[in-house]
Amino acid sequence: MKKILIGFLAAAFGLGLRADDNALVLSQTIPVPGLTGGFNHMSVDAKRQLLFAAAPTNQTVEIIDLKSGRPQPSLGGSRPAAVRYAPEFGQLYVSRTDKLTIHDAVSFKVQAEANLDSSLDELQYSPAAKQLYAGCMTAGKTGIAIISLPDGKIAGKVPLPGKPQGIVIEQKGPRLFASLPTVHGVAVVDCQKAVLLETWPVDDGEGNAAIALDEGHGRLFVACRRPAILVVFDTATGKSIASVPINGDTDDMFYDAKRQRVYLSCGKGFIEVIDQIDADHYQTHQPIPTAAGARTSTFDATLGVFCVGVPKSETEPAKLLIYRAN
Repeated sequence: MKKILIGFLAAAFGLGLRADDNALVLSQTIPVPGLTGGFNHMSVDAKRQLLFAAAPTNQTVEIIDLKSGRPQPSLGGSRPAAVRYAPEFGQLYVSRTDKLTIHDAVSFKVQAEANLDSSLDELQYSPAAKQLYAGCMTAGKTGIAIISLPDGKIAGKVPLPGKPQGIVIEQKGPRLFASLPTVHGVAVVDCQKAVLLETWPVDDGEGNAAIALDEGHGRLFVACRRPAILVVFDTATGKSIASVPINGDTDDMFYDAKRQRVYLSCGKGFIEVIDQIDADHYQTHQPIPTAAGARTSTFDATLGVFCVGVPKSETEPAKLLIYRAN
């Protein structure tokens, strides 16, 4: 198995750590003074330029107007873990303890609710399949719940051997990939058949949580925390083909297909930007300083913005850092 480390890349390509070339430029800093604690999984409505962010400690969904740079009235309810906006259905999905709540994305009225008999975390959806996928986290009940859209009916559940900490799905294929840090693996699920196909081992590190997909090149990105590295998998074979050192405590990661880059928010207080030279070769930019604990983020390809949540500190309110991708 061929491992390509960033040091070897530098030697092979004459490339080292890239100088700061403004790959991401800070365009807005939006304080959220009423927020206690920090943010969890976020999503963006690009048309209305609204950012939705779960705020578990606050027991709210925060709504931020990116045009005005101002928070809007929060959406209350029981403790939210994640939000996902679907423009195809005009709906906002919120995972709250063991329930999934479906809201009209304009009025925010509850349209449906599903009890999934497990604590929930991350949400992803497929507009083609008209399905939402929720990560079930309760011990003995771990798996991926499948919910039909827009009606919110439970269509099935795929049991997994560990807690799914990160979920990505193919848009042109049937597979879902879920990062399973407790078993040091990545689950590969066939969403059409609702079955676990296989589990790929993550041998390069531990604490694999964040995950992202480059469907066009058949590459899956998995971020480990111990050691802090990005591992690249071939989605045709399930084999790791490259690894790149990154900053520590990463929790969210996204692939920018237009610019062929990977963005990672790291709780150590940095954003990592990694260029994809080709499917097997990668090069890092200079890390971008943020703040301690700023590990939650989202990337919206339509607007070309990378949004990072900074938790409240002893001296500063919680805030959102909005970066423009160049």
